[in-house]
Amino acid sequence: MDGTFDWTRASKASICAFLLAFAPLTGALAQTSDDASDDGYVAPAAPASDTSSDAAAPAAAAPAAAAPAAAAAPAAAAASASAASAPTTNLNNVAVTGTAIARPDAATALPVTVYSAKELRQQGITSTPQLLQQIAGNDTSSGPGLNTGSQITGGASFADLRGLGANKTLILLNGRRLATNSLEGNGAATDLNTIPFAAIDHVEVLRDGASALYGTDAIGGVINFITKKNLNGGNVDLQYTMPTRSGGGNSSTLSATFGKGDFDKDGWNVMGTISYQRSGEINTNSRDFITPLNPNIQAVSSNTFSSNYNQGSIFANAQPGCNAKGEIPDSYFGDPTSGACYENYTALGAEVQQKYEEPSFFGQASYKINDKNKVSASYLYSRKTTYSISAPAPTSGSIEVQPGTKYYPGNGITPAPTAVQDPDGSFDPTKPVSLYYRTVPAGPRVNKGVNENHRVVLDFTGRFLNGFHYDTAFSYNQSSSDYDEVRGEINQTEGPNSLQAQINDGNYNPFDTNLSDAERQILLNAQTTGQIEAGKTRAYVWDGKIDHEIGNWFGAGQSALALGAQYRHETLDVHIDPYLAARSPSSGLSGNKISESRDVEGVFGELNVPILDNLELDAQARYDNYSDVGDTINPKVSLRYQPLKQLTLRASYAEGFHAPTLFDLYEPLSNTYSEGGLNDPVLCPGGKVAAGGSQVRDCNTQFQEAEGGNQNLKPEKSKSWSAGFVLQPIKYVTLTADFWAVELSQQIGVPSGAYIFANTPTDSSIYHRNDDGSLDYFVNRNENLGKLETNGEDVQLDAHLPSDYGTFTFSLQGTYTNKYDFQNVKDGPYYNNVGVYSLQSNTVVFRWKQNITLGWHKGPMSLGVVNHYSSGYQDAYQYPGHYKVHDYVTWDTYGSYAFDNGLQLTVGSNNVFDVDPVYSDQTYAGNAGYDARYASGVGRTVYGRLSYSF
Repeated sequence: MDGTFDWTRASKASICAFLLAFAPLTGALAQTSDDASDDGYVAPAAPASDTSSDAAAPAAAAPAAAAPAAAAAPAAAAASASAASAPTTNLNNVAVTGTAIARPDAATALPVTVYSAKELRQQGITSTPQLLQQIAGNDTSSGPGLNTGSQITGGASFADLRGLGANKTLILLNGRRLATNSLEGNGAATDLNTIPFAAIDHVEVLRDGASALYGTDAIGGVINFITKKNLNGGNVDLQYTMPTRSGGGNSSTLSATFGKGDFDKDGWNVMGTISYQRSGEINTNSRDFITPLNPNIQAVSSNTFSSNYNQGSIFANAQPGCNAKGEIPDSYFGDPTSGACYENYTALGAEVQQKYEEPSFFGQASYKINDKNKVSASYLYSRKTTYSISAPAPTSGSIEVQPGTKYYPGNGITPAPTAVQDPDGSFDPTKPVSLYYRTVPAGPRVNKGVNENHRVVLDFTGRFLNGFHYDTAFSYNQSSSDYDEVRGEINQTEGPNSLQAQINDGNYNPFDTNLSDAERQILLNAQTTGQIEAGKTRAYVWDGKIDHEIGNWFGAGQSALALGAQYRHETLDVHIDPYLAARSPSSGLSGNKISESRDVEGVFGELNVPILDNLELDAQARYDNYSDVGDTINPKVSLRYQPLKQLTLRASYAEGFHAPTLFDLYEPLSNTYSEGGLNDPVLCPGGKVAAGGSQVRDCNTQFQEAEGGNQNLKPEKSKSWSAGFVLQPIKYVTLTADFWAVELSQQIGVPSGAYIFANTPTDSSIYHRNDDGSLDYFVNRNENLGKLETNGEDVQLDAHLPSDYGTFTFSLQGTYTNKYDFQNVKDGPYYNNVGVYSLQSNTVVFRWKQNITLGWHKGPMSLGVVNHYSSGYQDAYQYPGHYKVHDYVTWDTYGSYAFDNGLQLTVGSNNVFDVDPVYSDQTYAGNAGYDARYASGVGRTVYGRLSYSF
């Protein structure tokens, strides 16, 4: 596609909806006398404040600002937006994430938590992915060490509320959706690096299903990033962060923000933010909790240097003793001695933290057309370049040594298999042997991922006809991802420069660890470099809504109605270079191209009715029609009851429908390596070698796994419930608690390799085997896996105590998960994932996660301490002595001083006690020895931040 949207493809319903939406705008421009009003922007509330209570007592203030809650609650949501894909309510009334109705306060029945970006920056947080650590209800994140195998994300990071999947957490910027990532299977979710953190004023997190309002992909919740508004002046920030351990990893952030024009007085405002971040890499060999090899970490490979070779049941190594770097005898793990070796691939090339750089820009201009109407335009740009390092390339049997050639075993240079290696005398010198080799002399594979994002929004907002409020906008979102091979990828079998050809010609000895200069040059000549994959997603969106008070039906206050519509055209284009793919077998890619699109049309309504003075009903419903998977209606209803001034009760019920993404449907098959610790169900059933099998090749190892889309997928459907309260027993204390539950059916995902091997018949066509019976690869497509049932509680306690010695603050946020059970197939057995690393999902759901902040503020000075806690869980493989992953507890501390001349200095330390990540024997994500999704291997960092405001 050329990127130009063909409006001739739009349906008549879409065109009519467009014309109707702009009809009120025409009338609005002519209005000059009714309800004149302005933006009325107010600073946001303290971080992590709940906006759902309108009790008069103040909420807990941030360490740097002890603001009373009566002003804080509505202010926290003043800049947020909510409507079909985004309505932003302006001109006196405010909106809260999760409702489309403009109202004079922020009190709703929804559990919305607000995080102040100013306070997050004081804690050393400089990017949106770091924010995830502050959200207890976020079950996973993309840690800095998540960079190997199928977990390479090209530098992208994703949110995952409730652990339902990143594609079920909707990410908004000023209330409107952002483009999804376009690199391989990550195309279902929004890369958080898209959002320039320097432009953010505050963040609103709705921990409740919102498909009835925003669209069908908001089952898990919504995270709404709100940018600064009506800024007149500016600031410059510089932060430098440094790990206290050796090994590098220093990072720096520079940002500058400037705004001019007072929207209230001048009728216009322009604002722009430019920022630049960069970080150095940290190699795993600088962290002793990963290397040298822990004997209980079985993240090893059968691809070794020097090479293992295979023929029939023989799996042997020509170099006795396995003395090359990273090699380990198979007997090391208690296996029967076969004369073969394992390779500790983590020690040969992996990272605790990746090297990256990211420039970004956000600009916004607002103009008051008249006292009732305004127009605004914004542009966002970000480009993150990440370098990922992984172990030298494996061959996995793709290269063969032919009989009669120079290095064939038993042909003079390479010894024939010994009696231990070939106890049955079955070696046949007339047949080739296949190599399980790792190209260590070529060095680790280095890949470059570039994620670039553009977003343009043109928004019209205003009032007409005595109080009708409208909000309509056009937006364009584009996310592109390029994946380049920089070095270390080896052409194994294609053409005269391939490693296969050089071995056949006798120029390269795969069984010798002492290579000549000529042999090293052969490896360099066989390297493949260049852009192997490029992907792009686009979304052309129009949305609009109208809301208005419709009468005092029950004598308890004005009822209000909002109606809206949305049209969205999505495209997905992915190109894989067939030439490079054929010469890069360890990339797992093949020469495929995707060019797909879909149209989504939606209409929605929301009715808010005060039934009694202290009882309010809110009902929402949305209809969506997908051009490729059908239509759906999603309702939601919520109640808010305030029996006492100090107590608010709330409850909600919602239904959801999550259509399979374009990637879910059309992603071509691509090979990756499965998780480790698998046993071939034919040649090593139950971990015991069978006839024709090999301990090293077929047992306790990784296999090639071909993953891809499935056009027969059905949509996921959900039901969710929540009930809770907000209590302010005394003036300076607020307690919030909410019970939540979600049922998800027909969930879309890829079963784990362990599940496939245990539950798929051995004669199934998903198994693709070599001539000798060994497993070449197995196919594992996206499937509708069955049901998922989860429930738990969110709690939040905020308190602040003003005194002559300053203001002391306390904030606790925690999520307790009672249940997380899922099926891998329809009507199949349920697997528990709470407090257990499930080999069926390759994830863990924490029983309890919390963040606690203690703060003090007086005059220009602020101090704070932050605690992060995740409860322990049952380990993945439970090797002797390591049945449980321990609790993970870290502490941060910071202090700041604001000078009279606009300068502010902040210093602090994250993980101040230099705690190692807790040990885990999982081999699925990141580095062996810990789970990079849930813990960081960076260790203690110290930082300094200098800010200047003018």
